Amino acid sequence: MSLLRTMSSAELDIHDESESFDLLRAEDILHEARSEAHKSAHKLLVYLANLRKNQRGLHTIGTAESLTGGLMFSTLTDIPMFGAHKYGCFGVYHSDAKRIFLGVKVNDVYTHRCAKEMAEGILKNSNASIGIAVTGNAMPWTGSQEKLGEVFIGIAAYSNDNTIVCETYAINMCKLQGRKNNQCNLWYNTIIDELELQKEFESDENKKIRFKRFTDGYNDSILTSFVSNYIRNKTTQIAFEKAIKFLRKLNLGSGPHVPSWMPRSYIEYNYVYNEPDNFRGDSCQSTVLKPFRNNLNVICNNQNCIDETREGSNNAALFVDSSQMEMEGGRQKKKHSKKTN
Repeated sequence: MSLLRTMSSAELDIHDESESFDLLRAEDILHEARSEAHKSAHKLLVYLANLRKNQRGLHTIGTAESLTGGLMFSTLTDIPMFGAHKYGCFGVYHSDAKRIFLGVKVNDVYTHRCAKEMAEGILKNSNASIGIAVTGNAMPWTGSQEKLGEVFIGIAAYSNDNTIVCETYAINMCKLQGRKNNQCNLWYNTIIDELELQKEFESDENKKIRFKRFTDGYNDSILTSFVSNYIRNKTTQIAFEKAIKFLRKLNLGSGPHVPSWMPRSYIEYNYVYNEPDNFRGDSCQSTVLKPFRNNLNVICNNQNCIDETREGSNNAALFVDSSQMEMEGGRQKKKHSKKTN
């Protein structure tokens, strides 16, 4: 009885002589993903610099990062120029942090609705004019490994003084084109199945105790670290690419827009410099910011940005390994799995 999910040679595809060995090394794959993320960051900053040059306002980027944990903004700061366009980062890995710092209300934080509320929350709780938010699974909880690579991206910007426009996207980073996604297959298929292990050792209590640490639903730390970092870097790259496309669409109309009231909302200029004795700091839900945001309208470009469900065609296609599929009546049908969310 095999304790591992079965992998076919087609899935691993590690004996393809047309590929050099270097292309298969984890460090090369991560380096390429990181490089692509930096390229996207540079393109986004150049786009904002051109908007400023064309008298479309000085735009600043704020990020709200769950699975990336600050990687997106760190990637922006790695670009040694365009500092005026970098506002700051909300590192909101924990669900409670999303609610405390950004005002997220939706129950399931792995949804379009959460990505939308996070992006909206950036603008409502800072003086950034553009918000880029990500939430998802670089490494899912035990029991929901099929959701590996599931990411929701939210982008928000002002179209005028009183309106925030949002757009959300659902992408599975393990389903992107290219051979690198075989690493996701490898991680998923080499998880030891807890039920199968229990059957194997059902008559030997000592072995049950000895091998219990192998049944936690995770893989070895090296492979796990590689896969999760690959997903985080691809998330960073694609989030910036989506932001550029979103802003270009707004630019065809009246936006993206820097609100005329924004300068008066800056704590630094209004208190630290002019009234330092009257400024003692403020809470996240800043009383300085709120008066300028009381009458804001929020609209979505896509209908599923208010989707609170995790399943269905409106959300990210869940990672389903091909070894979990079977042909039935000329159609592919997913086999039942004990792993549920």
